[in-house]
Formats: sequence, C-alpha cells, structure tokens
Amino acid sequence: MSGLITSSCAKSIGRQANKLNVSISERRREQCRTNQARYRQKKLKHAKLLEQTVNELIADIPVLELQRVRLLHRAQSNVWSVVVEYFRTFRFGVSVTSAVDFSSVRNEINYPEDAATKHQLAFLRSSMADDVILGEHSGVEALMNQWRRYSLSFRSLNFQLQRIQREGDNFCECDSKHECGCIDIDAAMHISPPARDNFTSLGG
Repeated sequence: MSGLITSSCAKSIGRQANKLNVSISERRREQCRTNQARYRQKKLKHAKLLEQTVNELIADIPVLELQRVRLLHRAQSNVWSVVVEYFRTFRFGVSVTSAVDFSSVRNEINYPEDAATKHQLAFLRSSMADDVILGEHSGVEALMNQWRRYSLSFRSLNFQLQRIQREGDNFCECDSKHECGCIDIDAAMHISPPARDNFTSLGG
C-alpha cells in the first residue's frame, strides 16, 4: 500500500515539476520577446537621432562656410559691400511658418532654424555690431526678430536697393523700394503703432 502511495506522489510531483518547467519557459520566452522589442525600439530611436544630427550638420555647412569666408575677408570689407549684401540677403524677408499673436511675442525671437535662417543670422553676426540699434531695441536678435515680423505681416515681401551713396568711410545713404502683397493689418499695427491711424483713415 505504501508503495502505491509513493508512486502516486512521485507522479504528482513529476506533473507539477513539468508544469513549473513549462511556466518558467513561457516566462523566459516572454522576457526574451520584451527584451528584443526594447532593443529594436532603442535602435530605432538611436537611428532617428543620428539622422537628425546629420541633417543639422548638413544645414550648418553653408553657415560655417560663410563665417569662414567673412573672417578671412573681414579686413577688406567696407560699408558699401555690407549694405549691398544686406539687401541681397534679406530681399525676400526671412523664413516663417504661420501667423502668430504679435502681442505675446513682441520681445521674443522665434523662427525656424533652417539653413536659410542660419545663413542670415551668420551674416548679421559677422557684419553688424553686437549692440546695433533698432528703435527701442538693440542687438542682432532684435533685428532678426523685426524681419520676422515684416515677413509675417507683408506677404510676398520684396525689399530692393535703389540707390546707395557713400557719406564717408563708415557711412552711406540708401534709398530702397518695398513691395508686398496682402497686408496683415493687425500685425502691421504692432510693428508700427502709428500706422493704426493711417489704416483707420483708409477704412481699415
């Protein structure tokens, strides 16, 4: 009788052991699948980050080249060439994406950091004084931000140099022509508050 009980217990223990082994194997396979999924996700994230870094470096190439050239020839540059280059660089304004609430960003700089924008910033930083005056504001960033406002307010902006006359070694007088399409009146009034009366007199 005791032999039958022992045999029955052994079989029961064997079945439990088999179930335990199966359960452990399933957990290991599940853990393996989880680890593989995490590895693939980490690898994909790294690939995207690498691609983004490469694109940013490619966009920086023309900017760095411009800075290199300007540093090499800065001693030979003069106010005349700077003015001509300024009008050429900003002839069509700056790159913008969509209209914004101007009342909330009057003292902020916010524009796409694409290759064209970086090129324009590189030009300003290499040719303008750090404290260049622009109305109540000063600095290269303030000047760039003002161009952003122009570009948001005046569609199809076209800024052309008409005449340039030297007024000494470090000064010159310029006449320019400004063409634009549709005008965003609300934004324009934030650029130049006195324009409010002009728009009102025109029935705006």
